[in-house]
Amino acid sequence: MRDPLQRCALHHGRAVSHTPSAFRYIAEMGRHARTVGFGTRAILALLMAFSLNGCDASEPQPDENGHERYARQYLPFDPEWVSERMIPMAPPISPQMVIWEVSEFGPEIVATPEQQKAGNDFVVRCLEAAIEKGWFDRSKGMADGFLTPGSDDRHHRNDDYVLDDIQLDPERPEYLMYYPDPNRNGEQTLTGFMFVADGRDKKGHQFAGPLSIWHYHKYTNARCWTGRGLLSVGMLDDEGNCPTGGVPLHRSPEMVHVWLLDHPRGSFSTGMTLPRDVLRAGLAKRWAAIGY
Repeated sequence: MRDPLQRCALHHGRAVSHTPSAFRYIAEMGRHARTVGFGTRAILALLMAFSLNGCDASEPQPDENGHERYARQYLPFDPEWVSERMIPMAPPISPQMVIWEVSEFGPEIVATPEQQKAGNDFVVRCLEAAIEKGWFDRSKGMADGFLTPGSDDRHHRNDDYVLDDIQLDPERPEYLMYYPDPNRNGEQTLTGFMFVADGRDKKGHQFAGPLSIWHYHKYTNARCWTGRGLLSVGMLDDEGNCPTGGVPLHRSPEMVHVWLLDHPRGSFSTGMTLPRDVLRAGLAKRWAAIGY
């Protein structure tokens, strides 16, 4: 059976293997895209996507189908999936923050071709939206209301989009993620979107089946949350109050990343760590493919 990249290339009259030569093909089409226009860019985005390899202590509830979800620690990493009901209800003692990944699919479940296609298609829609909006330029993202909450210089949040009761709209991502591009003197460039569930207690929709794993954070020290518990607005003061308003909570809402470059753990990876050489290679490949 041909992999997705091969099938798409054959559609365009070229047979390629999933090797560096395949990415040379993508780069070649990218050169044409810059002269042909956005429609071809969308095709290139599809090709690149085929590299996809309140109360905090509430009892976890089954999903809409009556199934309990699975969970595992991402930070600190524990590869074993367990019932979500086994997550400690109390805040963690150490480390100061634990990231829990959650999924309605068991660890033995493999994504179907339909789920893989749904994931690829969603990445394409996000790429198209980013190109149309001009968000690869951080100054344009900030002009559109994506600001850095606190000291986090990777995530830029749009509060209006967080509070719009919409989940997974590529035109209205709750966060844009920017990293310094080592190929361009550290200029900040868009690396992905982050989507947040449309309610404090809402579960993230796994649009790509077991590929699209959501996660949330549990903190030792409570943070202050406003906007129905969806907006983190700082830490408690020495007296245990929220000086910026809101309520103290130890858990974030659910969220999922959509990476717009090759990520070693896949296009929906929870992990934010991108070594310099990995980031350099991923951004160079994207530039060759679509010119951004």
